[in-house]
Amino acid sequence: MCASVRCATCGDHVFEGDRCSTCGAVVGDGSASPRHQPELRSDLRQCGRCGLRTAPVSYFQRRSHKALLVGVGLFTYVIGGVIYYAVCRKNLVCPRCGLGWQHSRATASTGEAVVAPVAASPPSNSRLPTSGVGRRVIGVALALAGTITITTGIVNGVGGAIVTGAFVGLGGAGFLQWGRKALLERRQSIVHGLNRRVLRLATERRGILTVTDVASALDLTLSAAEKVMISMEDGVRVRSEVSEEGVIYYEFPELMHKASIGRGSSALAR
Repeated sequence: MCASVRCATCGDHVFEGDRCSTCGAVVGDGSASPRHQPELRSDLRQCGRCGLRTAPVSYFQRRSHKALLVGVGLFTYVIGGVIYYAVCRKNLVCPRCGLGWQHSRATASTGEAVVAPVAASPPSNSRLPTSGVGRRVIGVALALAGTITITTGIVNGVGGAIVTGAFVGLGGAGFLQWGRKALLERRQSIVHGLNRRVLRLATERRGILTVTDVASALDLTLSAAEKVMISMEDGVRVRSEVSEEGVIYYEFPELMHKASIGRGSSALAR
């Protein structure tokens, strides 16, 4: 009888010589039987946090998430648990660290992470960080449940209900803060992505751009393009000038003089 061992890749229990049902790795010597040969699976990706190469699991397959669901349900008289389950039940996560699978990376057939080359424009399937709307909804629900519980405890003179409501309210505040942080991260990611696209455009245009250039190339409104350029202007690497015709344009000195900077460095070396 084969002994049950832990998979060296994901830590799941599997019989020696069998293929792990979680990550697809063969544990021990699986060459004796054709059924033990590793199969290439198209659903294997690499976690963006812990680097585990595996297939995702559903959110509530992880014990920590199950425990959190039970805790939220107990402290909110089941209401918070139901909301938590409804918001997160379709999410896929890494089986080891619990990171959302939207942050995973594609892997090659050899199991190594695939590093995509820098493209002229962002890939159409690039993912932005979540906006945290589910977390904020849970936070509002917990805050309301906590308020109702505290009010009920005060009216009926039940100290336990007041304490429970206070903990529920604190949990709601934590979820709201968590959701707000996710929203800020999403906004920063969008701004950084726009900045990178503007820099690529400035490189193509030899270091001189107008708001109209940016709006046309990035498919933005004129007001949005103007805000992007104003946010990038620092007076050193990006600076605004006015032409004799009264047209406002933006200069990128490092890109405008890139060729001469290189020649100057080589001349000094000689």
